[in-house]
Amino acid sequence: MSPVLWWVLGVYMVVVERRFSRPSIFNGGADMGKEKQPTDEQIITALLANKTLRATAAAVGISERALYTRMNDSEFSELYQATKADLLREAVLNFNGKIHAAIETVAQIMQDKDNNPAVRLQAAQTILNNAGKFAQRLQDDENELQGTAKRNEWRRRI
Repeated sequence: MSPVLWWVLGVYMVVVERRFSRPSIFNGGADMGKEKQPTDEQIITALLANKTLRATAAAVGISERALYTRMNDSEFSELYQATKADLLREAVLNFNGKIHAAIETVAQIMQDKDNNPAVRLQAAQTILNNAGKFAQRLQDDENELQGTAKRNEWRRRI
């Protein structure tokens, strides 16, 4: 697994620890005296760490059918989707936090007169290319927000 995937999995574990502060609701405690069923946390961790449902089921020690049944439960499904969204949000926030440092690094390379002119030119081109993409993304986000605001205003009038 790449270092980025290991980092994402590490962030995920932090999210899971925050999200799951209650015991598993896998079967409402009906397994008293029976073999212990995996917790929601264990199932969701396995779902995010494995590529297939078969591998996920094997990782947590349940049948594929039991995994499908669990995934079809609306409360579990909502929890799984919310956990995935939290993981993605934390990864994006971490990534966005590093963008400023990356821009500063490239800017320092560009401004350092001791660097090879080709390296400085490449740094300048990198900044210009990404600035255009960033400006376009900001414009798209602004247009989307304006569209959402107009739709919400229209709904209030109804």
